[in-house]
Amino acid sequence: MGVGAGVMRRTLRTPAAFEGIGLFTAAVGRVRIVPGERGSGVRFVRVDLDPSRAIPALVTHVFIDPRLPGRNTSIISDPTKTASKENPAVATIEHVMSALAGLRVTDVLIEVTGPEIPILDGSAGPIVETLVGAGLVDVDAAPMLVLDRTIVVGESPGATITIEPSARMEFEYRLDYGGDSLPEQRAAYVADEAGAAETYAGQIAPARTFCLAREAEMLRKAGLFGHVTTREMLVIGTDGTPIENAWRMEREASRHKLLDLIGDLALAGVAVRGRVRSDRGGHTLNAKAAAALREWARVAPDTGHE
Repeated sequence: MGVGAGVMRRTLRTPAAFEGIGLFTAAVGRVRIVPGERGSGVRFVRVDLDPSRAIPALVTHVFIDPRLPGRNTSIISDPTKTASKENPAVATIEHVMSALAGLRVTDVLIEVTGPEIPILDGSAGPIVETLVGAGLVDVDAAPMLVLDRTIVVGESPGATITIEPSARMEFEYRLDYGGDSLPEQRAAYVADEAGAAETYAGQIAPARTFCLAREAEMLRKAGLFGHVTTREMLVIGTDGTPIENAWRMEREASRHKLLDLIGDLALAGVAVRGRVRSDRGGHTLNAKAAAALREWARVAPDTGHE
């Protein structure tokens, strides 16, 4: 493991806030993102519960909420115990995590009222706009680790995520449903090139969450999504187009999967230069990749500077 050129740590100038309805819980949620101290990282706190304790935005706090279908990312104070008032959890954090990572915001406290981050329009776009409106402030430079080996999670021919050495911090996602509803498509992003934050804000953040029509029907039968319609969430018909809706951009589906990948991998809690290639991965595999990356950073020997 080498130590490369530093990456700037960043916080907010003033608090940012938004509210809305949770996609899975249908609960009203309010979020206030406040500036954090240098080096404090990203933390969530359920301010509607007492006692209120901060939960680090780290993969070590990710858990599978049995009340939800596993199509999102949730964190909990103590992952060895069930969620409760004394053991608070926050559901569906991936879009806010992606927005923070895309803008390179590293040190904030996210105050949450309610069990779930609001879905808003299904993308990270409104969150990015709110963060930019609050003002971004560079606070310090921190070292960036340089990957010295290839990390693979998952197993072909199933979904896989490969993280390999690269001179850049790159992300790529390949979507392939095997001819079911959506055509194969790819999306890519280089996080450490000039103008990367603007690229993220314009080309990745606005991509909305989606599901196939048959998936939506199963989730409805399971008692979920009763509060949303096809006008508010992208439901993809068998012809590959949204029902009673329209694509916002070219390859929106793969761009949203890339958005989720960026947010979930930020839970590794380490800045690493490398190339991430996800082949049909989802939140569960993303969490495994984040855990593998964090473990590598913990045990890999320091081989010096670039």
